[in-house]
Amino acid sequence: MALGDGIRRNIMSVSQQERDRFRDAIIALNNKFFPGSRNDFPAGGVSYWFKQDEIHQATHVHGTPAFLPWHRELCNRFEAMLREVDPQLSLHYWDWNQDPTPMFTANFMGNAQGDVGAPWLAAGLYNPNPNPADNYRDNQVHGLQNRSGNTSYELHSNPADPPKTLTRATQAALLDWAQIVRRMLCTQSPTRSKRPKCTVLLSVH
Repeated sequence: MALGDGIRRNIMSVSQQERDRFRDAIIALNNKFFPGSRNDFPAGGVSYWFKQDEIHQATHVHGTPAFLPWHRELCNRFEAMLREVDPQLSLHYWDWNQDPTPMFTANFMGNAQGDVGAPWLAAGLYNPNPNPADNYRDNQVHGLQNRSGNTSYELHSNPADPPKTLTRATQAALLDWAQIVRRMLCTQSPTRSKRPKCTVLLSVH
């Protein structure tokens, strides 16, 4: 396995050196900003990391026929951004048949349960003590324009602001392909009332 060969591999199999570089590239994306101010509409001053998060949040197509091509494009763009920081990186995957516990450390992905903590807290991917106090994003899905039609953001929805909390509730799961497809189809539907009754086999928040 050669670093920089452009091949996506199981993240569990790559070297610690490459994991460190992957972590550092994400942190670098959070320190790289689009021009403008958070008071603009659409907001400027948004980090590249949060812009990727905003695109994911605002363009949900889960539970529709467009999911697979949309997700492929999202991943390809994220990989391209990572390579702007470190051209030798690839966006590796996680094999759901493997226990992810070894990845959740203070040097890589943070805690598997509860508050994520290091390395992402110090890197600013969330901020428990925003200043001003209302400058944080909540975990609700917001549109670009609020319901009154004003060109402004709803409270706690400005993409330039980090979330106040970042938590996980991770479970190891052994999935076969039938379970994987079922989870892809059942995780989210357009409204909660129409969501199919499905068993959540793995949850990462």
